[in-house]
Amino acid sequence: MDCLEMARRIDARLGAGAATVWEDLEPQLLLPAGKLVEACVFLRDDPDTRLDYLRCLTGLDLPPDAMAVVIHLVSTVRRHRLALRVETPREKPAVPSVACVWPGAGWFEREAWDLLGIDFPGNGDLRRILLPDEWVGHPLRKDYAESRAFFNIPTQRPESLEVVARGTPGRPAAAEPPAAGCEPAPGGEGG
Repeated sequence: MDCLEMARRIDARLGAGAATVWEDLEPQLLLPAGKLVEACVFLRDDPDTRLDYLRCLTGLDLPPDAMAVVIHLVSTVRRHRLALRVETPREKPAVPSVACVWPGAGWFEREAWDLLGIDFPGNGDLRRILLPDEWVGHPLRKDYAESRAFFNIPTQRPESLEVVARGTPGRPAAAEPPAAGCEPAPGGEGG
């Protein structure tokens, strides 16, 4: 079953225009936030779709005034997949939690909140997962201003090209040839 057919099924179940096919590298169904949980329950439980596995949920920063959540689903029974997309205002980004449909989504929602600041109402455990609790802000937002230090630990580093050009202590700079004796293992790469 392709993306367009799944959009038709959601429209038949939730009302005309509930799902819009959004073409990108991978076709996605664009859903309004208010229809997300209902659409997910339908897609999981419908015998023809059976999207029973949430592969990934990620957040996107879409300047100047929007953010989005993309949910990648797989049917282990029917052998098809689908990506759902929900856009939300950048000022106060919020998308309903789908952890009630796929409990593993809670981890992905925590990551999206931690790094992008997208709220997931209904997630009972929305707290930092990658950054320390004391961290200020959400560092994957395009408008994030990195502080110079976190508890006296520097957070800013030289540009990577500067490091390569001058080398690191104990290692030669990139312009120098590798040390003698660094030939590939017999029989190809990685031996």
